[in-house]
Amino acid sequence: MDSARKILVALICSGIFSSIAAAQETAPRPAPSSPDATLPGAPPNSPSSPTSAGAAIIKPTFPLLDSDHDGWISRQEAESVPDLAKDFDRYDLNRDGKLDRSEFDRYAK
Repeated sequence: MDSARKILVALICSGIFSSIAAAQETAPRPAPSSPDATLPGAPPNSPSSPTSAGAAIIKPTFPLLDSDHDGWISRQEAESVPDLAKDFDRYDLNRDGKLDRSEFDRYAK
């Protein structure tokens, strides 16, 4: 093999090896399994979690909860908001089994 050909083969081989080495160095690292692993205090990665990224937090309003539009929030209607359902009796001041707007406003504060 003449010297020009040896140089050409050497250049091609070194180019191939340096490309392989560069590809190995710049290969992307796998993404962490959850945002918690990268950011301290990051929210859980559960779509049902109210603190997960992209979660829409909807503050319950009287018209939203009064699904039958009778002017009251029944115990059954309150079940869609766990905190309200748990403390329903605390906000039902007149003990009639339903919340009027003023009773609900005490909860909303």
